Amino acid sequence: MATSSPMVRISSALFILSMLVLDVGAIGVNYGQIADNLPPPAQVRQLVETTTIKKLKLFDTNPNVLTAFAGSPIEIVVAAGNDQIVPLANSPEAALQWVQTNVAAYPTTNITMISLGNEVLAYAADSAPSLLPALQNLHQAVVTLGLDGQVKVTTPHAMSILAASEPPSAGVFRDWEGTIVIPMLSFLAQTQSPLMVNAYAYFAYINSPNVTLNFCLFQPTPDEVKFDNVTLLNYTSMFDAQVDALYHAMDKAGFNNVSVAVGETGWPSVGDPYVKGPSRESAQLFNYNLVKHLESGVGTPWKPGVVTDTYIFALFNENQKPGPSYEQNFGLFYPNSTLVYDSGIIPPVSPFV
Repeated sequence: MATSSPMVRISSALFILSMLVLDVGAIGVNYGQIADNLPPPAQVRQLVETTTIKKLKLFDTNPNVLTAFAGSPIEIVVAAGNDQIVPLANSPEAALQWVQTNVAAYPTTNITMISLGNEVLAYAADSAPSLLPALQNLHQAVVTLGLDGQVKVTTPHAMSILAASEPPSAGVFRDWEGTIVIPMLSFLAQTQSPLMVNAYAYFAYINSPNVTLNFCLFQPTPDEVKFDNVTLLNYTSMFDAQVDALYHAMDKAGFNNVSVAVGETGWPSVGDPYVKGPSRESAQLFNYNLVKHLESGVGTPWKPGVVTDTYIFALFNENQKPGPSYEQNFGLFYPNSTLVYDSGIIPPVSPFV
């Protein structure tokens, strides 16, 4: 039998390795646009397509962005705001019109998900009773337009959806949200859509004296590794602990067939001197180690081999975001499209090219 040359074997191995990395497909980024100095969407597309980012999450349905990404393989998440929840819940016709205008009107743009609202239970509780009806109406509109094989519908929550999360096996949903969370999980299970939660190790670090920086940055010392005495599993990152706490909460609620997606996570590179946590070094370590963790395909201790779809916050620094200065400095890129730091999303150049 003929054997291939060493060069062919090496090239084949590199191709297979690259396909394994690409197939993970878990790395996304939030494309916020609260700034007055960002590049036009066509340039953003060119930038994103030079990275390993496979998913882009919007906070709106900007037609310029959706048009710019026509024909791109990048998966796009479009969003309806908290102010649209009640109108969408009250009118199936309004939901149908919304999907026609913001999804179906862009047939060559790879829109794969509708994100309804943002952290509704934490910051828009008055709209919470309308959340499930709005999700249902949007999903029915997707079905009516023949897009249900492509487009999922979900809503991003804050980690405060949990009443407890440490250790991860203690994860449980808040009782006062039970009448909303359980029916919503049933909807997500029926439509095979993920439970999306914004899980920031950064905020866990700055708000809890018991959470160490190294643990949040995926590099704990042996003494900082956390042991779950119920599952007998060790945790080496806050990210894995947060994700598994959500899975445990769903297990207790009777939903072990719903996946977790992390809608936002990240670390600011700059902040005011008196604010704990922001630094370029910590931001680089968090996002670099997160990307490598996702690319490895190892999953989490409770869900080995299950890679969590994760959207880093954010693509760019946004100079008009309100709040403390660190809110303007979560970006992987400066507005001039240069890297803030090496986050591991730029693929290495092959020596064979």
